Amino acid sequence: MLGIGGNISKDQMNLGQEKMKKYKVMLDSFTKKELYFEPQEINKSRIKRISNGSGTKEEEVKELVSHVKKMKKMFKQFSSRGGGSAGMMKKMFGGKMPDMSKFNDMDPKQMEDMAKQFKLK
Repeated sequence: MLGIGGNISKDQMNLGQEKMKKYKVMLDSFTKKELYFEPQEINKSRIKRISNGSGTKEEEVKELVSHVKKMKKMFKQFSSRGGGSAGMMKKMFGGKMPDMSKFNDMDPKQMEDMAKQFKLK
């Protein structure tokens, strides 16, 4: 996952910001109905129109639509697992929320080991 532990270079940050600007321009070229469509409903002719309206390439619009599909899938998985991040925390810690105050006293090495265990680092 990009950014865990603050490991984003300035170049990566700039690229991400530029991509977000392009996505905004493309989204501004969507009709109101298209903004609420399922991504698979945006066909080739709509992609071409969005691309022309936003001054971007059709491949870039397809990339945006692909990202939307992935995000929708990810959010569905989180919601189906019971309660978003709080539900995930409960599952990680055996069905109950951990006492977060204990983390304040934890040795940094222990924190690092824990991050590795949960593949956060």
